[in-house]
Amino acid sequence: MCFACGGMGRNTCLLCGGSGYQRCTTCCSQGEIVRYILLTVKWENHNFEFIADHKSDFKSKRFKKVTGENIFSDEQQMVTPVASFPEPSVSEASENVISQHRATFTNSKILQQRHSIEWLPLTRVTYTWHNAEYDYYVYGTENRAYAKNYPRICCCTIM
Repeated sequence: MCFACGGMGRNTCLLCGGSGYQRCTTCCSQGEIVRYILLTVKWENHNFEFIADHKSDFKSKRFKKVTGENIFSDEQQMVTPVASFPEPSVSEASENVISQHRATFTNSKILQQRHSIEWLPLTRVTYTWHNAEYDYYVYGTENRAYAKNYPRICCCTIM
């Protein structure tokens, strides 16, 4: 209902001393005002990835193209850090990212957090060809292969 005319669509005329009526300019003589609040919701995902040191010259970015085996998963409104993981750097990274996340997003409402650890296999194979040593890697559950310095590019490929 219009607050200016009380829902009547007209107001008492002030020029003539109240003997006539004027159209209500607030509601355009409708007697009602439609008001709304515009709410904008922005959904964001904040991801953090950590790859434990595998002590090789294999580029960790190659792991993004393969899958592994999920060995730990926790999903709730606020997750707790992983403790006592066999690889200490994973426990440390878990603690760091959760504390960093809580400190960074204080003005955001956290609806859900997911914490997961995936095991991505990486095998280094050393071989000798024409009296020279070379390495290649087999990685991911798909068993993809990568060789940095493959000796013969012209006629052979790694399958």
